[in-house]
Amino acid sequence: MSGVASTSETAETEVMRLRDELMVTRQRAREELQRARQETFDGLCMAIEMHDSSTGEHVSRMGRIAAFVGDRLGLDADRVEMLRAAAPMHDVGKIGTPTAILGKPGPLTPGERKSVEVHARAGYEIFARFRSELARVAGTIALTHHEHFDGNGYPQGLAGEEIPLEGRITAVADVFDALLSDRSYRPAMSVEEAVTTMSGERGTHFDPRIIDVLLDHVEEALEVRGEGGYQMIDSTGIPVGKGL
Repeated sequence: MSGVASTSETAETEVMRLRDELMVTRQRAREELQRARQETFDGLCMAIEMHDSSTGEHVSRMGRIAAFVGDRLGLDADRVEMLRAAAPMHDVGKIGTPTAILGKPGPLTPGERKSVEVHARAGYEIFARFRSELARVAGTIALTHHEHFDGNGYPQGLAGEEIPLEGRITAVADVFDALLSDRSYRPAMSVEEAVTTMSGERGTHFDPRIIDVLLDHVEEALEVRGEGGYQMIDSTGIPVGKGL
């Protein structure tokens, strides 16, 4: 009988070992698939950076800013991390926009502007080919980050909370970083100029709640963006708040 028990125990141990190996294999496969997906999306970002030199570090900076704003809005950690990963892919659709238009030093003609605006829907269509949650969020952001809170944006003319939250957050992060960056058609704004400009579009371009979160934490947002040593100065030249 002891021989039978020993054989049974050996078989049970072998089954458990095989089960554990299968679980490890499945986990490794999931991780590898996730890496492959992220590498694909990183490749898309790199392609648009090579096509449009104005993006460069912009995409990673605004991804960090979007995640920062999402966190301050109280989104859960998984949603914040998804936002951090997906927001940098907002302009992937510009891969189809002529470089002469993207790098034009002066104002765009109406026809050129329409050509640029196509990138929102083009980005969505690129990500619609994928099935992951990251692709779904990236596609939503690509499609909606140029919608305006008052309904005067593009491509669908959505208004208010018709615009997905990730799109509204990305709109704020995108413009904030863009205003503080040199562009072919203008030099970077100062922080004060950027804050004034964005404040003036509260409730029109931007969701008031989201722009308020950014501007209420502008020093922290600048630190997240990578701007060290900044200190706000009021109209009398007196420092406001703590320096970073």
